[in-house]
Amino acid sequence: MSRQIEATELRHRDIFEMPNGSVYMVEAQADPTGPLQARLWCAHPPDSSTAHPPLIDLPDGPVRLLVDRHDTGLHVRHDGYVKQVFVAEMNRRHQDQMTGVYATMKRTAEADRKQANDRKPWWKKLFA
Repeated sequence: MSRQIEATELRHRDIFEMPNGSVYMVEAQADPTGPLQARLWCAHPPDSSTAHPPLIDLPDGPVRLLVDRHDTGLHVRHDGYVKQVFVAEMNRRHQDQMTGVYATMKRTAEADRKQANDRKPWWKKLFA
């Protein structure tokens, strides 16, 4: 079950929800005397979905610590889940880069088929 706690009570790798519904994971502090930092884990409006979320300083005040598997599971299936956004973006980039490769493979296969057909004796071409 999730519970309200102060942001200062969070520890490394804790997953917490902000008031707008966006979920963050606490990362290590860059400076031991500085504020804790967190990285977006699941975006809800007004936060935008991104595949490469930057580190942010934790705001002061109460946050909702997610300790229940059910609560985190709801966010994992959400469209703003960072891992899901990352996978979709990588698939899109892969498809964009492979478009030229697929076209070349198709042209090569057609040329090989034509060359194989041209090597057949004339009488086999009649019955093909």
